Amino acid sequence: MPAMGFEPGTLRVFEEGFKQQFEKEDLQSTVLEISRVVSIFLLLSYICFLVFQMYTHLSIFESESGEDADEPTINVPTSLTLLLVSTLLVSLNSEYLVGSIEGVVSSYSVSSSFIGVILLPIVGNACEHASAIRMCIIDKPEIAIGIAVGSCTQIALFVVPFAVIVGWCMGVSMDLDFGMLG
Repeated sequence: MPAMGFEPGTLRVFEEGFKQQFEKEDLQSTVLEISRVVSIFLLLSYICFLVFQMYTHLSIFESESGEDADEPTINVPTSLTLLLVSTLLVSLNSEYLVGSIEGVVSSYSVSSSFIGVILLPIVGNACEHASAIRMCIIDKPEIAIGIAVGSCTQIALFVVPFAVIVGWCMGVSMDLDFGMLG
């Protein structure tokens, strides 16, 4: 988790602190190299977090009331079938949603950056938001907070660094310097 606060500072300290005169291309390539290294460390810290949470200190994260000891109500083949059907439906809906962005941008004069940075993540996490609200309604705020913090941790330590590394593998220059999100 400390790496989340370390990464933007690293980029700015390097850029501002040394007061060197870089050409724009040199600075961008340096930021890109630092972003790739930091992304690897962020992914490793997320893996360590998962090992800590799932294996080494499982007792800390288990429910105190023992409610999780219920037997499954459906069998494995039914579960896998439901997972496959749900995955297909989600992928079709995602294709439709992403395909309709251009029409929304041109019809309503909304920037594609706003849609990509604000609206799509909200829509993508709607189920997670609903779960957090449901936990608050049934008086389990600790679970609701866990859902919210888990989602933020997953984005900061897994999704963004993973996107940087995938971009690196694909030859696309992606870095962790978001600037003013522009």
